[in-house]
Amino acid sequence: MKNFLMIIACLLAGSLLMAQEPGTGYYAADQSVFVLPTAHTMPKGSHALTSYELFLWQYSFAPTDRLHLSAGMVFPFNGEMLKTISLGAKYRYISQNLSNGAVWVSYTPDANTMTAGNVFSYGTDRSSLHLVAAVATQFNDGDSQAFFGMGGILGLSRRANLMGEVIAIPSSEWDDFEDMEMDSEYDGVVIFGLRFKGERISWDLGGIRFLEDQGDIWALPFVKGTFIF
Repeated sequence: MKNFLMIIACLLAGSLLMAQEPGTGYYAADQSVFVLPTAHTMPKGSHALTSYELFLWQYSFAPTDRLHLSAGMVFPFNGEMLKTISLGAKYRYISQNLSNGAVWVSYTPDANTMTAGNVFSYGTDRSSLHLVAAVATQFNDGDSQAFFGMGGILGLSRRANLMGEVIAIPSSEWDDFEDMEMDSEYDGVVIFGLRFKGERISWDLGGIRFLEDQGDIWALPFVKGTFIF
């Protein structure tokens, strides 16, 4: 795991160093890293269909250059999956040369759960660094959970990127004997791989590893496809 995180750290550092290189124009999937959102938005009037592992599907529409509206759900192989429908929006409120900032919110009606967050992106569509902070709230129980993320995109060529991201979820346990919170740890995932990009279709191929111990498993395969129309 330490070696895996070191590779991600080097990628993020390289993304930051090369973030001032000239951009190459908007490509499909520039609105996200693997899972984490970026502060970039699609051109006005664009539609996007994204599939994660052929299991989770998301549709997005850009009514303006700064706003995304989306709906996502698990592939409906039975009626129960309709309960996974989630609605979302992302608005880019900062757009200054290399610096972009956006807020986003998503809501799952059946679970009565909302996630709201902010993302700051530095760089161009070729190489960039992305910082995310968000909170997920379950209204039925009143529970909330913060999580943080960092992603990097490093341009290898006009059609290929090297990418990595870390999503960290703080967790802690309550010590009943001492009546105090014990030291916090982090759950979450690390994803590392490549993006093969085009103006209309992009493919993300990588490996995903959980921060907690996975035994002898190095990483699980991760595949994402994005189609812009």
